[in-house]
Amino acid sequence: MLIFEEAFEEIAADETLWDAQFAATDAAKLDALIASVETEINEGKTLAMFDERGEFIETRIARIACD
Repeated sequence: MLIFEEAFEEIAADETLWDAQFAATDAAKLDALIASVETEINEGKTLAMFDERGEFIETRIARIACD
């Protein structure tokens, strides 16, 4: 078993927690979050994670996040 593999039961329990969290989330707050993300993207304030071929683009920020 790989270190990051999860058993079916663990995955099912995790999915149940996510479902409960999303069900309890205020839709208006999610809409506001989506709008703010779309604004950042449209204003060019984000960096692409993948190039036009779908290859991961390594950046200084990506290296820091993986450390």
